[in-house]
Amino acid sequence: ISSAASDVYKRQALAGASGSGKTYSALRLAKGLAPTGKIAFIDTEARRGLHYADQFEFMHADMRPPFRPENFLAGIRAAEKAGAEVVIIDSFSHEYDGEGGITDWAAEIEAAGAKSPGNWKVPKLAHKKLMNALLQCRASIIFCLRADEKIKIAKEGGRTVVEQLGWMPIAEKRLSLIHISEPTRQEAI
Repeated sequence: ISSAASDVYKRQALAGASGSGKTYSALRLAKGLAPTGKIAFIDTEARRGLHYADQFEFMHADMRPPFRPENFLAGIRAAEKAGAEVVIIDSFSHEYDGEGGITDWAAEIEAAGAKSPGNWKVPKLAHKKLMNALLQCRASIIFCLRADEKIKIAKEGGRTVVEQLGWMPIAEKRLSLIHISEPTRQEAI
C-alpha cells in the first residue's frame, strides 16, 4: 500500500465572478495534479470550456439541464471510468441554482403542495448523497463556482448602513466541506 501524498485525491473549489479566471485556473491546476495528464471537463456552460481546447488537453462532456445531483454524479463516475485523474466541473453552481438544480427542484415540490421546509427534503438528500459519493471518487475534483457580491443592510443610530460582505460562492452550504479559493487576475494569466 502506497502512502505517498500524490495518492491523495484533492477536492478544490474556485469561486469568482464571471470572467475572473476560474476555468483557466482550474485547467492549470488540473494539469499540475494529473500525473499522466488525464483530465475530464464536465461543462454546464454551453461548451464554453472548449475555448481552452487549444491550450490544454482534456476529455470534454457537455452537461445539459436538469442539473440534478444524480446527473453530476453520473458525469463524475463516467470520467472516473474513463481513467480521469482530475475532474473539473464548470460550473458546479448549476447544481444549486441552475435550471433543474436543487433550488428549482424544491420549488417544483412546493408547487405540487409540499410546504417549506418539507419541500427541501428530497433535493437536500440527493445533494447529501452526491457529497458522500464525491468522498469516494478516485480522482481529484475541481469545482468552479460562480459568486455573487453580498451586502448586509442594517440600521445604526437611525441611519441605513450597507456593509460589504465580499464575494460568496453560489452553492449549497454542504459544499463548505471543500476548500474554496478565489482565483486572482494574476493567477489566471
